[in-house]
Amino acid sequence: PRGGQALRWALWNYLGAVSITCVFLYVQQYMWAAIIEDSTRPSLREYCVILSRVPPELNDEEKLREKLGDWMDTCRIDRTGIRDISVAYDIPSKWHDKVRQLI
Repeated sequence: PRGGQALRWALWNYLGAVSITCVFLYVQQYMWAAIIEDSTRPSLREYCVILSRVPPELNDEEKLREKLGDWMDTCRIDRTGIRDISVAYDIPSKWHDKVRQLI
């Protein structure tokens, strides 16, 4: 009788250890995958980019989005990070500092 009880406790300990190990492994893999994805897929969505020397005729947002997306592809940056495009030409020099403060 005593040996059977010890065997039962050993079995429960083994199953508990395996279960906890599986849960730990799952959580660790999930977190590691999230960390790797964040570090391998950079995006410019948190930044404001000022472009200079853009031809004045290139003022269509979709064309700019396409050109910027092509550039981002060459830099291996996710082109879906482009959220908004604002076009402004010929900003008077007296407004340059105020525009830069807004950015």
